[in-house]
This record gives sequence, C-alpha cells and structure tokens, in this order.
Amino acid sequence: MKRVVCLLLALLFWPGQANATDVRSDAPGAVAFDVYMNGARVGRHSVAVSQTGSDLRADVRIDMAGRVGPFAFTYAHRCQETWRAGALAALSCEDREGRKTHTLSARADGARLAIDANGRSLAAPLDVLPSTWWRASTTSASNLLDTRNGKPLAIRVRSVGREEVATPAGPVAATRYRLEGSTTVDVWYDAMGRWVKMAFRLRGQSFEYKLATPPVEAPRG
Repeated sequence: MKRVVCLLLALLFWPGQANATDVRSDAPGAVAFDVYMNGARVGRHSVAVSQTGSDLRADVRIDMAGRVGPFAFTYAHRCQETWRAGALAALSCEDREGRKTHTLSARADGARLAIDANGRSLAAPLDVLPSTWWRASTTSASNLLDTRNGKPLAIRVRSVGREEVATPAGPVAATRYRLEGSTTVDVWYDAMGRWVKMAFRLRGQSFEYKLATPPVEAPRG
C-alpha cells in the first residue's frame, strides 16, 4: 500500500517539458479540481494566486482520502510559492501522508535556489520551476523541482492535440499533453494557459481531475 500512495503522490507533482501553450503573461486567479478515483470523489486540489506588490503568491492545497482495496489512505499538501520578476523567489511546503509529515523550503540565494528538504540541504538553478501544475510554462521547462522532496524530475512529454474539456462554464478547447515515464499522465491547458484537467491510471486505479471552478477564474503562468 505504501508504494501505491508514494506513486500516486509522485504523479500529482510530476510536470513535463514540451512546447507550452501560448501563455502571454502571469495573472492572478484561483482554480479548484475535484479528484476522482475509479469514479468516486476522493478529494480536492486547489491553487490560489494573488498579487502582492510586484510579487505573485501561489497557495496550493490538496486534501485526499480514499481506499485502494482494503487499504485506506489520507494525504494533505500545503505549498506557498513566491514569484518575483518571473522567477521563483521562495517556496514553503508541507506534506502529511497518514501520520508522516515532510517539509520543504527554498529561497533564492545569489545565482541558485537554496533548498532544505526535511533537514537535507540541496540546491537548484535559480530559474527552476516547481512541480505545481498551475503554470502552463512548466510544459517547456528543463529544470524542475519536486515540491515534496527537493529532487529534480525528468520526463518525456508530447502534445496529443486539441480537445474539448467539460467545465462548470461549459466546454472549452484545450491542448492535451501526455507525460510518459514509469506511467502515463495526461494534462490539459486551454489557449490562455489555464490548467483545466488531468487524468492518469495507477496500478489498476483510474484518477481524474474535474474542474470545479469556471476556467476564466483560473490563474495563468
């Protein structure tokens, strides 16, 4: 069961590197998804991006609880990002997997990002993108930071094509990207670079993110 949960969490924070949707500028906003496993709702993933002076602040919140066969799982994630001049200036995250808690913090330090992951000191390039899904520019990044453990992520990504995605405001056209590695994840962004859907299968379980808020309210990045 522990391996199933770890793989699931890895998928939730696994971005890719491909040609990004045409994103013209960062913009504040809020987006929330209901998370379904095998058709049953098991949680919610939300992102709220606000402007503070010249900085952008993104607050990520995930709460999940469900069962895989006879095994129950719970997961809570909180992450706060600060963006300055288009670059990540600070990051503070906490994961709770059952009774276990993991923490990660990062801050810009000269030409690098200094990271503390559960007490372990790491570093990343200053232009790194964190593995949170709200920025469509993630699909063109080459430096990615796993917000659970501070480690780099590598993945193969390709554009599948344009599709219609159901939303509370009606169907919207979006580009579907396929992320291929140890498993396959599909993620959709609309023409404005707003995240509108995600789906994947894991050890026989089917997961889907369904947009719970109008896409016009979602942030861009």
